[in-house]
Amino acid sequence: KLFFTRGKRRYVCSAVVVQSPSDDVVLTAGHCVRYRGRWSRRVLFVPAYRRGARPFGLFRGAAAAVPRPWLAQNPNYDYGAIRLRRGSRGRRVGAVTGEVGVSWNYPRDQLYRIIGYPVNYGGGERMWGCSSRFRRRDGRRFAGPASLGVACRMRKGSSGGGWTYDRAPGNGPFVASVTSHYHPRDPGLLFGPYFDRRVPELIRYASRR
Repeated sequence: KLFFTRGKRRYVCSAVVVQSPSDDVVLTAGHCVRYRGRWSRRVLFVPAYRRGARPFGLFRGAAAAVPRPWLAQNPNYDYGAIRLRRGSRGRRVGAVTGEVGVSWNYPRDQLYRIIGYPVNYGGGERMWGCSSRFRRRDGRRFAGPASLGVACRMRKGSSGGGWTYDRAPGNGPFVASVTSHYHPRDPGLLFGPYFDRRVPELIRYASRR
């Protein structure tokens, strides 16, 4: 679970630890990192958070990055990377929790597992999950690959949670997207960006910051 502030307000999102050169990067939604020109501050990542418990300690944000199209709020690029400081127990997050590989330019028709901390299930105090095959693309017209749509009703708090799939039995999981948004007129679907080559580039960039 991800905690942060903007101005005097506190916010929460979800995030996933991914493989990176520095072993200390999480992916989350772009709007959890930067929104309408404002960067998130006082970022804290608490893996496996549950009702206040911190079984793996906590990790403070050190640096963050978003893809250039997200600076213009393009929802097809609503993802960001955060490099974390060593945890409260002196270790890098990747060494503590393990890391998930990242997939990009993959066939859209997959069975996805979506994880997050939605406030509409458990009040955001426990990890929740959905499982769904690809349903449709987001119909809004923006530059870049259209976002993925899956059947899931998680809402606020789940933003930034990882979408994983297995390339083959025993070959996975791989992160293929993160939760971005839903449309009120179609509440049964949840959308996340389709990962292209910008994602591994962003992870490498965040690792060096």
